[in-house]
Amino acid sequence: MRRLHLDVALRHLPGVTDDDETEGALRVDRRVARWFVVELFHLLGYRRRLQREDVFVFTRRVAGRR
Repeated sequence: MRRLHLDVALRHLPGVTDDDETEGALRVDRRVARWFVVELFHLLGYRRRLQREDVFVFTRRVAGRR
């Protein structure tokens, strides 16, 4: 899934927007995107950085850095 660059399609899913505070991060409204959110983002290389009651913020590790 990562090699096919399916992560580009994530921004078009309902409830998913770019995070204004962090470049490359995605904000997911948990009221809209309810099922398998964390699992789908993990498959595409994102990690949950922040969790509030109604929002997840996912970031992706920069290539070449560990």
